[in-house]
Amino acid sequence: MRTRRTLAAALIAAIAMPSLAAAQATTPSAATIERKLEAAPRVKLRPNERVTIREFKRRPDLRRMARSIDIQSINFAFGSAAIANSQYDKIETIADALRRILRRDRGARVLIEGHTDAVGSFQSNQA
Repeated sequence: MRTRRTLAAALIAAIAMPSLAAAQATTPSAATIERKLEAAPRVKLRPNERVTIREFKRRPDLRRMARSIDIQSINFAFGSAAIANSQYDKIETIADALRRILRRDRGARVLIEGHTDAVGSFQSNQA
């Protein structure tokens, strides 16, 4: 069980990351998100192979092993790090799924990444 938790620490819910998984143009249901993120890990890590989130983010080999979902249906406002109000229902669907997963497994770790259009300064795109 500990090795499952280790890999759970590498769990990704990747938003707008086309290189990680087949992109989804529409927001999947909360149940679909849960199924995808709770699927059996591709590779089980031994306890001595535990990694930090920082290391996980830097290692593509680990990222490929982790369970992930790529949702590209949430849009930022143009030239902004703000998410439009019209996108809140989509975010709520994702949040519901993650809330249920974390209720069942308090040791799970989730990495959420989003990417803006990169218009503007470096600082504004790191918001």
